[in-house]
Amino acid sequence: MHIFSVIVLFLVLFCSPISSYPQDNGGGLDCAACTVVVSLLEQLSLLHNKSVEALLDDICTIFPSEFTEICKYFVNTYGDQVIKLFDEEYNPDEICYAIAFCTDSKCHLWPPSGRSRPIPHPYFQNLRNQRKRNSETPWDWLINLLKPIIDHSEPVLDFDGDLFSVEPTLRGSSWRGRDCNDIDSTIYAGRKENQHFPEIDHNCNGIYAINGLDYDDLYCKNSGQLGVAIIGDSAGAHFHIPPEYMTASEINEQTFSNLLFVLSNEFDVPQESSTTGHENTTGNVFVDSMYLRMRERNRCNHRDYQNICRNGLRSGSSVDLAKTLSRNKTTDHPVLLTFELIGNDVCTGHQDFNHFTSPEEFRNNILEVLGNFSETLPMGSHVIFMGLAHGGVLWDALHDRKHPIGAPYSAVYDLLNCLQISPCWGWMNSNGTVRNITNDWALKLSGIYDEIISTRKYPNFDMIYYPFPLEEIYKMWQAQGGELWQLIEPIDGFHPNQQSNALIVEWMFNDILKNHPEFLGDINPYNSEIDKLFGAQNGY
Repeated sequence: MHIFSVIVLFLVLFCSPISSYPQDNGGGLDCAACTVVVSLLEQLSLLHNKSVEALLDDICTIFPSEFTEICKYFVNTYGDQVIKLFDEEYNPDEICYAIAFCTDSKCHLWPPSGRSRPIPHPYFQNLRNQRKRNSETPWDWLINLLKPIIDHSEPVLDFDGDLFSVEPTLRGSSWRGRDCNDIDSTIYAGRKENQHFPEIDHNCNGIYAINGLDYDDLYCKNSGQLGVAIIGDSAGAHFHIPPEYMTASEINEQTFSNLLFVLSNEFDVPQESSTTGHENTTGNVFVDSMYLRMRERNRCNHRDYQNICRNGLRSGSSVDLAKTLSRNKTTDHPVLLTFELIGNDVCTGHQDFNHFTSPEEFRNNILEVLGNFSETLPMGSHVIFMGLAHGGVLWDALHDRKHPIGAPYSAVYDLLNCLQISPCWGWMNSNGTVRNITNDWALKLSGIYDEIISTRKYPNFDMIYYPFPLEEIYKMWQAQGGELWQLIEPIDGFHPNQQSNALIVEWMFNDILKNHPEFLGDINPYNSEIDKLFGAQNGY
């Protein structure tokens, strides 16, 4: 079933690079993927009162056509044996062991069935050995397809090479303001207008000259335009796996209709993130962001956003990633830039502290990033540092609650740790001592931001630091009758969810407005005139 592809890609994108994991620990990614898929099959069978055999006959019809072949491959290769094992009343862990996706009987999601664990079928063991020799899996085509955007943060479809695109996915306008002319590299969001050609919208904000009257000059020239950008990890990109993907009761013919879009955006939703969110609020999704608030203050800021975030980003890899921010000291407007790494410098799948980033290494990495900013950010820019999270609360909030797959979060965490593929062994851990050490290490790294701000000055930008505001937003949420677990992404049990994003923006924006108003710029007195004349300013 193609859900294997979804789960494996999720783990590859969400966690640290796959090469950093201990090799073949209990089956690793293969085992986790198999366990989830077979668990869903069992639940769907019970929910719809259909045999697993009948489910497998129809399962490929609920996925987009692009995934038909991979779905058929899994059904044809593993279907008969899975059906046989279900009929013999083995549980999903035991089935995945029998078909050789899992190799360590100690790693399990569900309580043992009471039956002796089946011996791996020789045919499937041979398949597994062949995969190990070739270092390939049936879903490698999918990972290879998306590898350019997994490893980089530049738009795949960018004809003029200005790092802005007309397509939403593949690092396009979901991530950076939509290009309004993708065959002219001098036209892109955030650029200063060319006064010699006022009828051309050089910065793509939808404001230009009409009948010889240069409205951009009239409404925007002295308004203090300020773009919004973020460089960071999966939290900044708003990592989000739709809960319905792993909730049996919600799986139907429409559940995976958007799968290609979701994969092409790497399971991230930057268009709804706390910094660069710009999509209209629909249904239960409330979108608030620093960009939307800056646009509300000054409509000339329209489309001037960049989300330069990558899943699994650590301070070391942020050095190269920061270089893909599109900003020019001379030709572009200043930018309000957030730099956030909320956990990956203390989060790995390894069950030790040796892979945590040292304070010295962290300091050197941040200073190198700032050196790059000094060469690229226009005069009048601002940098906001966001500290690492106090992630130990994840266990407190979730361990005794049920994951959408049906097992307790504690069991999900334990399985990922046993396979050594956890996104954060230090925080998603039943051992309180390990969680506390990880919290202390994160606090030590966060303190380096304050140290840098107090000892370093840069001519083109100033800097402020905010600890990750978990305590503050939790208090805000409690005042509305909410609980902590409702602020965490349900599938990964790790990231801030959409509600968290909105609360973070509200808290941070209000604090900046009170204590650092120069970071936000003035309210443009011409906003109503811009709205009357240019409306949605060509949208997004």
